[in-house]
Amino acid sequence: AHSQKWVSLVCLGALGGRIDQELCNLSAMEKLMRQNNQRFIALGTTSLMFLIKDEEKAEIRISKQCDRDKVGIFCFGKSTVTTSGFKWNINPKDCPPLEWGSFISSSNTILENPVTIHTQKQLFFKG
Repeated sequence: AHSQKWVSLVCLGALGGRIDQELCNLSAMEKLMRQNNQRFIALGTTSLMFLIKDEEKAEIRISKQCDRDKVGIFCFGKSTVTTSGFKWNINPKDCPPLEWGSFISSSNTILENPVTIHTQKQLFFKG
Protein backbone atom coordinates (compact mmCIF):
# COMPACT_ATOMS: atom_id res chain seq x y z
CA ALA A 1 0.00 0.00 0.00
CA HIS A 2 1.20 3.47 -0.87
CA SER A 3 0.80 6.08 1.84
CA GLN A 4 0.96 9.80 1.18
CA LYS A 5 2.25 12.26 3.73
CA TRP A 6 0.41 15.55 3.74
CA VAL A 7 2.44 18.73 3.75
CA SER A 8 -0.15 21.32 4.74
CA LEU A 9 -3.42 21.39 6.62
CA VAL A 10 -5.90 24.13 5.76
CA CYS A 11 -8.49 25.01 8.39
CA LEU A 12 -11.52 26.99 7.19
CA GLY A 13 -13.30 29.31 9.60
CA ALA A 14 -10.32 29.45 11.98
CA LEU A 15 -10.14 33.25 12.13
CA GLY A 16 -12.52 36.11 12.77
CA GLY A 17 -14.18 34.74 15.87
CA ARG A 18 -13.47 35.07 19.55
CA ILE A 19 -9.90 35.76 20.65
CA ASP A 20 -9.78 32.63 22.84
CA GLN A 21 -10.70 30.45 19.85
CA GLU A 22 -8.12 32.14 17.62
CA LEU A 23 -5.42 31.65 20.27
CA CYS A 24 -6.38 27.96 20.47
CA ASN A 25 -5.92 27.71 16.69
CA LEU A 26 -2.52 29.41 16.95
CA SER A 27 -1.52 26.87 19.59
CA ALA A 28 -2.63 24.02 17.29
CA MET A 29 -0.55 25.50 14.44
CA GLU A 30 2.55 25.58 16.61
CA LYS A 31 1.97 22.03 17.88
CA LEU A 32 1.47 20.58 14.38
CA MET A 33 4.58 22.31 13.08
CA ARG A 34 6.70 21.18 16.03
CA GLN A 35 5.49 17.56 16.05
CA ASN A 36 5.11 16.84 12.34
CA ASN A 37 6.97 19.56 10.46
CA GLN A 38 3.74 20.26 8.59
CA ARG A 39 2.30 23.64 7.64
CA PHE A 40 -1.05 24.65 9.15
CA ILE A 41 -2.89 27.44 7.34
CA ALA A 42 -5.84 29.06 9.10
CA LEU A 43 -8.39 30.78 6.88
CA GLY A 44 -11.06 33.28 7.82
CA THR A 45 -13.54 35.06 5.58
CA THR A 46 -11.08 37.89 4.86
CA SER A 47 -7.70 36.72 6.15
CA LEU A 48 -5.23 33.88 6.53
CA MET A 49 -2.56 33.02 9.06
CA PHE A 50 0.34 30.58 9.21
CA LEU A 51 3.46 29.88 11.24
CA ILE A 52 6.97 30.56 9.96
CA LYS A 53 9.46 28.11 11.49
CA ASP A 54 12.69 28.78 13.40
CA GLU A 55 15.50 29.90 11.08
CA GLU A 56 13.13 29.96 8.10
CA LYS A 57 13.33 32.43 5.24
CA ALA A 58 9.76 32.55 3.95
CA GLU A 59 8.89 33.93 0.53
CA ILE A 60 5.22 34.89 0.47
CA ARG A 61 3.25 35.69 -2.67
CA ILE A 62 -0.05 37.49 -2.15
CA SER A 63 -2.77 37.36 -4.80
CA LYS A 64 -3.79 40.66 -6.37
CA GLN A 65 -7.34 39.98 -5.14
CA CYS A 66 -6.19 40.00 -1.49
CA ASP A 67 -5.95 43.05 0.74
CA ARG A 68 -2.26 43.98 0.85
CA ASP A 69 -2.76 46.88 3.27
CA LYS A 70 -3.49 44.82 6.38
CA VAL A 71 -0.78 42.27 7.07
CA GLY A 72 1.25 41.60 10.17
CA ILE A 73 3.85 39.40 11.78
CA PHE A 74 4.02 38.60 15.48
CA CYS A 75 5.53 36.13 17.90
CA PHE A 76 4.87 34.88 21.42
CA GLY A 77 8.55 34.65 22.33
CA LYS A 78 11.50 36.69 21.06
CA SER A 79 12.86 36.69 17.53
CA THR A 80 15.26 38.69 15.41
CA VAL A 81 13.49 39.36 12.11
CA THR A 82 14.47 40.72 8.69
CA THR A 83 11.84 41.56 6.07
CA SER A 84 11.73 42.87 2.51
CA GLY A 85 8.92 43.95 0.19
CA PHE A 86 6.90 45.73 2.87
CA LYS A 87 6.25 49.46 3.29
CA TRP A 88 8.04 49.33 6.68
CA ASN A 89 10.75 46.67 6.51
CA ILE A 90 12.34 45.31 9.66
CA ASN A 91 16.07 44.78 9.99
CA PRO A 92 18.10 44.01 13.12
CA LYS A 93 20.26 47.13 12.73
CA ASP A 94 17.30 49.51 13.06
CA CYS A 95 14.63 47.55 14.94
CA PRO A 96 14.59 45.62 18.19
CA PRO A 97 13.65 41.93 18.06
CA LEU A 98 9.96 41.07 18.04
CA GLU A 99 9.26 40.12 21.64
CA TRP A 100 6.20 39.30 23.71
CA GLY A 101 5.74 42.11 26.22
CA SER A 102 7.80 44.59 24.17
CA PHE A 103 7.83 45.11 20.38
CA ILE A 104 5.28 42.34 19.85
CA SER A 105 4.29 42.78 16.19
CA SER A 106 4.61 44.67 12.96
CA SER A 107 1.48 45.82 11.13
CA ASN A 108 2.39 46.51 7.56
CA THR A 109 1.51 47.01 3.89
CA ILE A 110 2.83 44.88 1.05
CA LEU A 111 4.59 46.86 -1.69
CA GLU A 112 6.36 44.07 -3.61
CA ASN A 113 5.33 40.57 -4.52
CA PRO A 114 6.77 38.34 -3.15
CA VAL A 115 7.69 39.58 0.32
CA THR A 116 10.33 37.80 2.37
CA ILE A 117 10.50 37.22 6.10
CA HIS A 118 13.60 35.73 7.71
CA THR A 119 13.16 34.84 11.36
CA GLN A 120 15.45 33.51 14.05
CA LYS A 121 12.57 31.96 16.04
CA GLN A 122 9.10 31.02 14.94
CA LEU A 123 6.51 33.69 14.32
CA PHE A 124 3.08 34.07 12.76
CA PHE A 125 2.14 35.81 9.52
CA LYS A 126 -1.38 37.16 9.13
CA GLY A 127 -2.63 38.57 5.88
